[in-house]
This record gives sequence, structure tokens and C-alpha cells, in this order.
Amino acid sequence: NQPSQPNQPNQPNQPNQPNQPNQPNQPNQPTTSAHKEQAVKATAADPIDKPDGAEKNTANKKPWRERLTSGRHWLRFVFMVLFGAISCIAAYVVVAVVVLQFIWSLVTGEDNGKLRSFGSSLAQYVYQILRFLTYNTEEKPFPFANWPEAEQ
Repeated sequence: NQPSQPNQPNQPNQPNQPNQPNQPNQPNQPTTSAHKEQAVKATAADPIDKPDGAEKNTANKKPWRERLTSGRHWLRFVFMVLFGAISCIAAYVVVAVVVLQFIWSLVTGEDNGKLRSFGSSLAQYVYQILRFLTYNTEEKPFPFANWPEAEQ
């Protein structure tokens, strides 16, 4: 009678299983061919694990050299520089509208409706520029589109 193993008290010794020749029986080893295939797949994983959703369809992407020389990207860059400069000018105009509106309200006791309307449409215009600059839209703002309407 052989002594029992420390982790398996009161269990009789079992011979090696046929699918594991020349190895002692280990409880954590896969015993079916399906388990073995899963174990092989798990150990043969790519050494650089990508987070969920990191794998994207790259079949339709152009090589980086083609993107670098693409006229479409450089044309957008020119428009981005143009609208970046316009947004800087628009910031000064917004400051002027704020100061004028403040002076108007000091003198008359109420705000100027036309300045308020212009300030609202100017704010919408700056918003459209920022959306274009941050790639949230492909629509180019004024003068390539209509001047935005003021919100009421």
C-alpha cells in the first residue's frame, strides 16, 4: 500500500493517463484534446497584447507615405492655418463686442439687441471653426458656408 499524496488524501493512486505518456498525473494539466488546443492557443498568444477594441480594420488604410504626400491632407492643413488665424481675429472681435455691450449697458441701462445678436452669431462662428480645426466636421465655416444664425 503506497502513501497518499499530501494534496489528495484517501485517494487511490491512478496510473498515468494514455494521452500523457511518461509524465506523472498532474491535476492542473488538460486531459482532453480540446483543452490541449486551448492551452496551446493561450501560450502561443502574441507577446504584445492589444487592449480590447485596439485591433482596427487596416485593410483599407493607405501606407503612411501615401498619406504624407496626399494633397487632401495638405489642403486641409492650409485651411486649418487660415481658420486658426481667423479665430484669433474673431477673439479680438468678441472682446470688442463685450466691451461695447458693457459700455452700452452703462450708458442706456439695458443691452443692445443688435450687439447681442451679432455676439451670438460670432460665437456660433467660432464654434464652427473649432469643430473644423479639431476634425469634428469636414464642413468649412464661413466664407465657404453661410454665416451662422444667432441663437435667440
